[in-house]
Amino acid sequence: MTSAFVGVSLEGNVVATWMNTNLRFYGDSYLTTSDILLGMVSRPKGAKPLYFALEDLFSSLR
Repeated sequence: MTSAFVGVSLEGNVVATWMNTNLRFYGDSYLTTSDILLGMVSRPKGAKPLYFALEDLFSSLR
């Protein structure tokens, strides 16, 4: 007996810009998603604990 499987997987992501959140967090409501993700703006002070935790995690993986 022979069996076969045929399947389809569809995946996707959406990155949206929240202007009000960017204004509160970065002080600029007109930042684009690319500006933030590509490091075109300074890291927000409120995210320092996150960056410290990520640096600690990645330094332990080296």
